[in-house]
This record gives sequence, structure tokens and C-alpha cells, in this order.
Amino acid sequence: MANVPVVFLHAFPLNGSMWDNVRTPGSVAPDLYDLGDTMTTWAHRALAAAPAGPRVLVGCSMGVSCAL
Repeated sequence: MANVPVVFLHAFPLNGSMWDNVRTPGSVAPDLYDLGDTMTTWAHRALAAAPAGPRVLVGCSMGVSCAL
């Protein structure tokens, strides 16, 4: 699965910068709070931040709930 975009989803109360030390080129780590007011909206917009197609989701705490 080479070149599959990775979407990193942060924990509460942090933001996407919590992933700065592990992100790879082409990955995204959006600040969920900037994407809307509900977890459903966060999930849809976080996926839209990555290129279309298969994606790998990595989450911590609230980010895992969003990924599910």
C-alpha cells in the first residue's frame, strides 16, 4: 500500500500539531475543531482533506472515535 495517504486524528484537547514528530510527506493532520461542531462532520471533512481513494487513519483518544 505504498503512497496511501495517512490521516492523523488528534486527541482532546490537543490539535493536529500533536502528530508533527511522526507525520510523513503527503499525510494530513487537520485540527478537528476547525472542521465543524460534530464528530460526524469532523470525520467527513478530515477524510476530504486527504486525496481521494484508500486512506490509512491513525487516531488517539477522540481521534479514534472520529475514525470509527
